[in-house]
Amino acid sequence: MSGTSDPGTLLEAHRAGDRRAMNDAIDSLAAHVLRPAARRAVGGRNDQVDFQVDSLVQSVLADELPIALEKCDSEAHLRARLVQAIRNKALDRMKKGGKAGTPRHLGGPGDDGYDDPANAGPGPRTEALAIESVAIGSDAFAQFASLMLTCVSDEVDAILVNDYLLLGKEWSPVAQSCGLSEAAARKRMSRMRSKLLDAICQQIAPDLDTLDQEIAKRLLCDRQKPATIAGELAIPVGQVERTMADQLVPALIKHNGKASLNPIWRLVGRLK
Repeated sequence: MSGTSDPGTLLEAHRAGDRRAMNDAIDSLAAHVLRPAARRAVGGRNDQVDFQVDSLVQSVLADELPIALEKCDSEAHLRARLVQAIRNKALDRMKKGGKAGTPRHLGGPGDDGYDDPANAGPGPRTEALAIESVAIGSDAFAQFASLMLTCVSDEVDAILVNDYLLLGKEWSPVAQSCGLSEAAARKRMSRMRSKLLDAICQQIAPDLDTLDQEIAKRLLCDRQKPATIAGELAIPVGQVERTMADQLVPALIKHNGKASLNPIWRLVGRLK
């Protein structure tokens, strides 16, 4: 077994208990996946940056890789989880070090510098703030990310879910990361949408009674408006809105954290 297929080889070696193959695969993973991700997260090129890149990679290999090997069941899931861990640690260190701004690669399209009013790239004003608030120290949001990533079928879908849904990026940089046109990227996300929303509905169903489950399904999975739901179920529209505010949203926060709401509304189509 060679060490050239990165996450896929590593998973195979781990399952086979082949320590030598694992070491080879880890070296390849670090060189071809983690170091490039860390360099994009840190930004720039000098000796200090090289040190930070090495430190990030070693930290993820030590802290996250053992957990990821047990929890990830696909190459796409493992790659996405480890790259996300690199981003999380980079943001965490930036916050602890008191640096202002967010690395441009994490907050949207741009070069290897940091965002500031003089060089801010395009994208929603909330994008960088959303990433900082959800990417660090949120076990509930990590659970939401894991739930979403278990629904993907390949690495391209994993990048779509990670960059568009979890990080809130605009379509242009997301499509570029996937090697697709914007139209093709949107089409792939559209095909995944039902599966992702079904997973969310199934997750919160035990917390809701029968009627509230039906309302949640129509709001999330069927993406119906409250007035349409009220008419079809012959109930006041205010009851639908109260269910959303008093039952649905608290259930989503309970399982996935408050930071999951924007990605969920984006998936439903309530946010662009």
